[in-house]
Amino acid sequence: MGFNPSKKNIQIPNPVRVYYNDKVFLEAYPLYNPTSQMRIHFFVHLVFNIKLNYNILPQSLSNTLVHIVFSTKHRKELIDDNIESLLFGYVGNICNKQKCKVIIVGGYKNHIHVFCSLHRTVTQSNLVKILKTSSSVWIKTQGDAYENFYWQDGYGVFSVSQSDSSRLIKYIQNQRHHHEKMSFKEEYRKLLKSHNIVFDEKYVWD
Repeated sequence: MGFNPSKKNIQIPNPVRVYYNDKVFLEAYPLYNPTSQMRIHFFVHLVFNIKLNYNILPQSLSNTLVHIVFSTKHRKELIDDNIESLLFGYVGNICNKQKCKVIIVGGYKNHIHVFCSLHRTVTQSNLVKILKTSSSVWIKTQGDAYENFYWQDGYGVFSVSQSDSSRLIKYIQNQRHHHEKMSFKEEYRKLLKSHNIVFDEKYVWD
């Protein structure tokens, strides 16, 4: 059944308009007819068109979990008890400002672990660059003990499955305990090997 305003007993009132972003994207004329079929046709037609219009508004969604690791320059033990929690909090705030929701930040005297959700518009390299630069500038303002604070040039970024999230959170929380038995170099080698990353010792440590 089509729209035929010339049919007998059909009254055409003002059109019904539906707006999106202040623009009309649908205009329809309700049809009042003694038979119910015409009215049913119009309402089905109206809903159908609204659904079609919303289907052309796609979303881009992602949940990319990453574990970022990097050390101080030459593994100098400059992250002491006085600055540790402040530094981790500062790095976490930077992460959030980059739309990369932080899950946990931790580490030990000469390195840091960042577990976050990488936003789909942010690259790994750019996020790490911002984390390093901002935190390095900030920590130098926290006292003379940190005036020569620098991060290493390199870094590691490892993908994390949703099912491994809880395990990684506990691992980062227990960094102090882990490093009673293992150095950062040993830990980092282990991470690289467990993720099947080929590396050359000559270029890893700076």
